[in-house]
Amino acid sequence: MTWYEKSSGPITETQYEWQQKAILCIAVVVALMTDAIGSTVLSFARTDINGAFSTTPDQYSLLIIAYVAAKIIGYLLTPWICGVVGARASMTTALSIITMGFALMTLMDSRLAQLGLVACLGASGGVLVVSGQALLFLTFMRRNQPVLQTFYALGSAAGAASFAPGLQGWMLLSLDWRWIPAVAVGIALLALILLSLTRVGRTTTTRLGTFNAKFFVLAMIGIMCAAYVSTQGDRWNWFEAPRIALYSVMGICTTVLAVRSLIQQTPEHRMLDLAIFRDLDFSFAFVASFFAGFALFGTGYLIPVYATVVLGMNSLQLGQLLLPGGLSFFLAMSISAFVLPCLKAPIVVTVPLGIAMLMLAMWQLSLQETGAGVSELMPAILLRGGALGFLFLAVTLMALMPMPEHQVAHGSALLFTARQIGGLAGTGFLGSLVGRQTELNSQVLSGQLTDGNPVLAARTAELTEHFLQKGMIQSDATLSAIRQLGLSLSLQANSIACSRAFLTVAAFFLFAVPTLVLYRLVLTKLIDRHSQ
Repeated sequence: MTWYEKSSGPITETQYEWQQKAILCIAVVVALMTDAIGSTVLSFARTDINGAFSTTPDQYSLLIIAYVAAKIIGYLLTPWICGVVGARASMTTALSIITMGFALMTLMDSRLAQLGLVACLGASGGVLVVSGQALLFLTFMRRNQPVLQTFYALGSAAGAASFAPGLQGWMLLSLDWRWIPAVAVGIALLALILLSLTRVGRTTTTRLGTFNAKFFVLAMIGIMCAAYVSTQGDRWNWFEAPRIALYSVMGICTTVLAVRSLIQQTPEHRMLDLAIFRDLDFSFAFVASFFAGFALFGTGYLIPVYATVVLGMNSLQLGQLLLPGGLSFFLAMSISAFVLPCLKAPIVVTVPLGIAMLMLAMWQLSLQETGAGVSELMPAILLRGGALGFLFLAVTLMALMPMPEHQVAHGSALLFTARQIGGLAGTGFLGSLVGRQTELNSQVLSGQLTDGNPVLAARTAELTEHFLQKGMIQSDATLSAIRQLGLSLSLQANSIACSRAFLTVAAFFLFAVPTLVLYRLVLTKLIDRHSQ
């Protein structure tokens, strides 16, 4: 039986049941848009929020660390919460907390209050995405999941990568950053209204484990350390700083102890069901999800940096640049959901296609010059969106389609955790690479600008003449010319650094592909040996 033939539940349903389920699906997608806004507003509206609260770079980084760490903790808590109250109640509660959090964000001016709100938004967002995905798997038949997960990703991955930035870019330029959480409140209320109109999904079941307080505390410490190291490592020159080395060791140790605490529980009482790793497809998808997160969040960080720093785009232009990528993301997932079943092809065939498209997109971006515009970048943006669409649907269906209903929430939570940790690795690595390469490029380029360089002298004279024609006096014109040359040098250094980073992402998959293949082969042999 192939992935598109697996099903559970009744074969036929009444029109009323389908209407109820359609409303539920729409409610889940709309609810996910609130999390998409929450996961992007801190990075997209950084300048505006900094100005509103007069935060230092360290204080703002603390907001990002709190959000990311809380979100991963929310992922890991969701299976237990779903076991206690059910997937639908978990999603509704999380959505209600998000609604109140965004509403308070528009009213409060205290930095400490904002930190607490950001942590609440992160944790409730983690619960929302996992419980929403579990709810779709537990409510609908498995043969409908390719289509349903396409719409799910439209609200989660595509929403965060493309649609939310497009909306936020317009608001930041035309209105005020506080309109972003205000709109999120409206979207969340719409989702709550839609949920109140349908009664399906109220009796979903998830395996209930015993709450492991030791695991929770240790995991929370480990996650916070990982989030701090990935976001602040470059600033403190990584492991040359005692604090980064300390937090790294502390994070590794607490994570190992947390996993050990989980394993020591009897299998039927574990807070997270680790038995799902015995499944070959899930174990493979778990590692693939880490690599996919590296690509999604890493390129999601790199492209805005390149567009704003090198190309000088404002928030609206950046949002317009990213928006078409969401459409190609949805198109690629639609092809996987509708076309592959007709061809009776396995979903895994889209994985190499997605990797090849992503590598091609990164190569195209690395060739762009400082004067590139939206039209020059658009082919690469569309390729990236399509590539991620092919990768994410394949990983999700490969991992969760064969899974028993009571384990779906556990599988979803672990997949999202792997993706988010991969994202931390991607943003930390690429951010450090761009920073170091920019510094190195500036030193190399500055070394060429000596006083006896005829090209430098000619360019300085040309710029001086340009400023003189604008009415400046000789001394001011000369200073402006030197300042303009310095800006050009900095721009060129950043451009070269971003090009190197794009090529690094492409080269990363030259390492990731054989690693995944080798991992799959080793897993197959281990599982076959264990079954014998």
